[in-house]
Amino acid sequence: MIKKSFLRIKNDKLVRGSFTLLIAIGIFNLFGFLFHTIMARMLSTADYGVFASLMAIIFILGIPSEAIQTWMSRIVSRNKNNEIVRGILEYAIKKYFKISIIIVGIGALSTIILSEVLQIPSALIIISIAILFALFLIPLTRGIMQGEKDFKNLGLSMIIEATLKLLIALTLVKYLNLGVYGAMLGVIITMILTLYFSFKQIRSVGIRKIALSEVVKSKAETYNKHNSNTNENTPIWIIMSTILIFFSMDILVAKSIFTAEIAGQYAVISIIGKIIFFASNSVSKAMFPMSSEDHNKEKRNLKIIKKSLLMTMIIIILGLGAVALFPQTIVSLLFGNNYVESAGILLATAISFSLLSLTNLFLLHAISTNLTSRYSYILIIFPILQIIILPLATTLKDFSIALLLLNTLLLAAAAIIWIARVLNKYKSDK
Repeated sequence: MIKKSFLRIKNDKLVRGSFTLLIAIGIFNLFGFLFHTIMARMLSTADYGVFASLMAIIFILGIPSEAIQTWMSRIVSRNKNNEIVRGILEYAIKKYFKISIIIVGIGALSTIILSEVLQIPSALIIISIAILFALFLIPLTRGIMQGEKDFKNLGLSMIIEATLKLLIALTLVKYLNLGVYGAMLGVIITMILTLYFSFKQIRSVGIRKIALSEVVKSKAETYNKHNSNTNENTPIWIIMSTILIFFSMDILVAKSIFTAEIAGQYAVISIIGKIIFFASNSVSKAMFPMSSEDHNKEKRNLKIIKKSLLMTMIIIILGLGAVALFPQTIVSLLFGNNYVESAGILLATAISFSLLSLTNLFLLHAISTNLTSRYSYILIIFPILQIIILPLATTLKDFSIALLLLNTLLLAAAAIIWIARVLNKYKSDK
């Protein structure tokens, strides 16, 4: 009985895919936290606050990248014709490269305002914005890997990125003594190399057989055919924007309203609290192409979301248990004793990002099964509320409570939208 149950779990596609990604994301996060830990120990608390804020800017700039990867994954999971996928990829690279040039130009013009609000040198902000070129292209290749359920290569791509970032930034900061500039230059160099290696990993669409310069040949007809449904694609951008803004904006708001020292303290707590989100995200990423493919075959997907929810809850319970029992030990072990005084808000922060993990799961399932609709536009209000409410906090405790409240409301809205759409869909099917 136990052996049969073990074999059933072992052969489950979602479990195997999630486990593969969980290991890869675990290594990715391990190197990522080593990266942040080393930077926090090598930089002053104030400089680390600057560095964490710049990384938050990169995450917000990465809003299109998550949406692009999700969109590309859905196309690949529903189209097994490699020529279609290749045509879309070739044209999308050309299109998004042009868009990135425009956005980088606009971003460069806005650095004066950002520099004044965040108290960060303009040069550092420009360096952060420049990373947008890679952020728009890497998700196209990773979306193909995810859509093909090639979780090994997807995980390897993430591990390559994390390893290179740690080694290059460490060299620039420690041995060349470049400080925050070295850390950010290390991130940019890493993303360029990761983009190169991700093209090497793609096999199914034949990208290995052509030079990168030849990839930009226009296949507009194929691209537009699969990207013309605005009603279907707009909710993806809204959902991914909401998730990533909620994920990143807290550090930027803290940097703008608190002193440099307190902002640095909060940045460490926020990053530790996000461990649960990163870990559970492996389940969401593994679920997405499976749920999308089953939906395309007109199969019902509630079994997949139930298993995904169970696995996510296990990760959340284990993570929150560790944080509740050993908050000071975790902070001290990862970032040093200089940040222990802020350990009191770690549990509330970890709960906030656990709720965001559940929100991410429900909304990604909605995208994969075309359950998104005009109701998704309601989500736009939540990032606005976040920007309005969080600056009202005067202490880190108030700040963490406000963040918890906002994530609770966001999860409630996402769950209501998902349940309402599921009930409506299955009622119409009958």
